[in-house]
Amino acid sequence: MKVNYTVKCFASGTNTQITSIKVGQKFDLVLLVQDLRPAGTYFNPNYGLTLNKARGVFAAYTDILFNQNLVQVNWNGGWIFSPQYPNGQFIQAGLNRIDEVGAFASSFSGLGTGLIEVVRIDCTGRAVGINTFTPSCAKLERPMHDTLVYGNIACDPPEQSYVDVTEITLTPVSISVTL
Repeated sequence: MKVNYTVKCFASGTNTQITSIKVGQKFDLVLLVQDLRPAGTYFNPNYGLTLNKARGVFAAYTDILFNQNLVQVNWNGGWIFSPQYPNGQFIQAGLNRIDEVGAFASSFSGLGTGLIEVVRIDCTGRAVGINTFTPSCAKLERPMHDTLVYGNIACDPPEQSYVDVTEITLTPVSISVTL
């Protein structure tokens, strides 16, 4: 399977991508997933039909590595899973990671090959520095938290997953004093 996990930082409560924030400022960390396999058709010999290949990521689970000295995750329910991934929702705290975050879809016909949001996580900048968010293969809950794609596995053998990292620069809070 060819699957891409991407993390992006957005201004809190928006779809505006950001690359820097002030210490103490909130932002949304967004996990997105994409099926990179080509669209197309396949011949089903059981029915003598040429059918469209179902595409999309059915189950998306990953770890997200980050520096907890620079970023704080709101672990008290500070996340919203997208409507495309309503089942098996899971997220837990780990040392310098968001552990096993993900969910699975309810559609059995595929979600397509576009970039699809899985979850939005509320975070706050903690200290000055450059933090890198890196998706990493989920390992704890196998096979429950495996990445799964739609389609005929005999026609589409597993290949590999890709990850896109993102950085956010945390800058000091500037204070203006008038004398």
